[in-house]
Amino acid sequence: MKVYQWPVKLIFLFPFFLACCYQTPEFSTVPSISYESINFKEGEGFFDTLILRVKFQDGDGDLGLAGDETFPPYEPFLIVTKPGGGFYQPGELDSLVYNCYDYRNGIIIGSDTLTTDTVYAPINIRHYNIYADLYTKQQGSFNLFNFRKELCVQPIGWGRFPRLKENFSTDGPLEGVIEFKIKSNTWLTKFSNDTLMLKVQIRDRALHLSNEIETPEFTLLGLIEANE
Repeated sequence: MKVYQWPVKLIFLFPFFLACCYQTPEFSTVPSISYESINFKEGEGFFDTLILRVKFQDGDGDLGLAGDETFPPYEPFLIVTKPGGGFYQPGELDSLVYNCYDYRNGIIIGSDTLTTDTVYAPINIRHYNIYADLYTKQQGSFNLFNFRKELCVQPIGWGRFPRLKENFSTDGPLEGVIEFKIKSNTWLTKFSNDTLMLKVQIRDRALHLSNEIETPEFTLLGLIEANE
């Protein structure tokens, strides 16, 4: 079982209940988010930290994933098998050139070793429930920084926030603010001179994607100066 150190926390959460003097708000069951703030802190341990806060509303409150929820559809990667059985190894898929993020050196699920070979098993985006994609400004236009292509790592702005309810069998709207800490040792070494922007979405347990929001453009040095 994979253990998660949650980089995400709730600043505040409003559950709503029926009462004779209060009408429960009607939110869509597709989550909705809006921008709250962005901040930057140097040197939290080995990492610098970009801190994003977003407001959310959700009509049935089915938000959040526990650390041990790695079963379908929340598994960390997708196991792709050949029609006759077995796994695809590098060079066997004409439509995909070998790369360091869609192939794995062996597949282990629980205590079972399915294969020790290098096989095609791409990352499952549904394993995450918050996505903050980084854009850098070049010649006046913002372009997605492709972490997988440029640095051969998972996008650092993809993460999970924990379950907002203990029991999801009870429907009810939720509203609050999520704080997402994006930690990296490359923030200042890679992006200190860049103008940046994030595009953000969240996903609920039923796999509904929220609207996409954009942060204001910023620089890391500008955020540092604002904190001084």
